[in-house]
Amino acid sequence: MMTRALIGQPSKPHACHPEGMRCPKGHNEQCQFSFRSFRYVCCEDRADEDPPECPRYHDTLLTLCDGRENACPRGFKCLGSRQDEKIRLCCRSNPSLKYPEPATTFKDKKIVPKFLPTAPKAVAQVKFGNHSILTGELFGAEELERLENEPMIEIPQWDKDTLYTVVLFDISAPDPVYVRWLAVNVPIVEGVITINSKARIVEVYDAPHGGDKPSGMHVLVLAVYSQKDVWNGKTIGKFDPVGLNIGAWIRQNGEMIEQEPVAGNFYAYMTTLA
Repeated sequence: MMTRALIGQPSKPHACHPEGMRCPKGHNEQCQFSFRSFRYVCCEDRADEDPPECPRYHDTLLTLCDGRENACPRGFKCLGSRQDEKIRLCCRSNPSLKYPEPATTFKDKKIVPKFLPTAPKAVAQVKFGNHSILTGELFGAEELERLENEPMIEIPQWDKDTLYTVVLFDISAPDPVYVRWLAVNVPIVEGVITINSKARIVEVYDAPHGGDKPSGMHVLVLAVYSQKDVWNGKTIGKFDPVGLNIGAWIRQNGEMIEQEPVAGNFYAYMTTLA
């Protein structure tokens, strides 16, 4: 957490102390000891980043130990975090911990909360023709014909009286994300998302191509949201699929869609390398 910059005085970390000097109100604000400056400073969670966690089946004590065992309380070890081995935390073995899916996979792949604020409740079944994709499946450049047409999407939990918003976005684009497909006011028939005349297509499905930039692997994330209301031209507004901050867009439209996707999935494809 940084102070406000003043004329002749740049912004600097908020100082604090666990025994008296509190931090200003923030997003899960905490007073932590900095091994860089060797003093206590105020820290807060970022909306687009999860706090570091210990390896699976370990309790996490949000105390940086910098590789020194004596920096941790009794019963804890100094281990590298799940997200980044270079970040060393105090951890304690706990075999009873649970890791629900699909939330754990979406977090481990850094889709949540960097892109989606919240993980989907369930896995969406995504089919291209007769091919049902696996979560995280990678399609080679020679297989892109399979992805030419928009997929059929089936969700395990649904309400026949609810309309849905479907978004498919590319997190490997040069900009924050590129929205490859956005359909709103979509009805559902026996669990199958049905793109018919009642639905409104905001962005027509843009199939993967071998010449997409940047070259290499592109990861596509699909999320299905239940709607609170019917989208119209005013609520959609001016929509630019290129460089969209998808997380901010989801939060900004909290009056239109639930913040937790009812279902989601992700897969990837390879371009034709030059």
